[in-house]
Amino acid sequence: MSFLKVSHFFTAIAMKALHNEHGDMRFSPEYRHGAGIKDEKFRWRNKVGEPEIPYYINPSIQQLTPLIEKAIEQYHKLTCLCFVKRTNHSDYVYMFKDSG
Repeated sequence: MSFLKVSHFFTAIAMKALHNEHGDMRFSPEYRHGAGIKDEKFRWRNKVGEPEIPYYINPSIQQLTPLIEKAIEQYHKLTCLCFVKRTNHSDYVYMFKDSG
């Protein structure tokens, strides 16, 4: 998430981030060419038909929490994905500042 800069251009930067324009997400070679995973054992656990995806925001980017939550709201409106704050989940999305 190091591509996000604290500035008055939050919205434009966030929109570009949704398209991975700055290489902010790392993908392993075997997962670059698919929109989904066929094998159910690799899918997020579901709650009543929606993939529930737990997430955790590292304190190093805590100031970006409102922007991240706004992006999550868009996913909730436009997709079947359901992001939830991590509690005791063993699998989760970990958001942190790095070189990617």
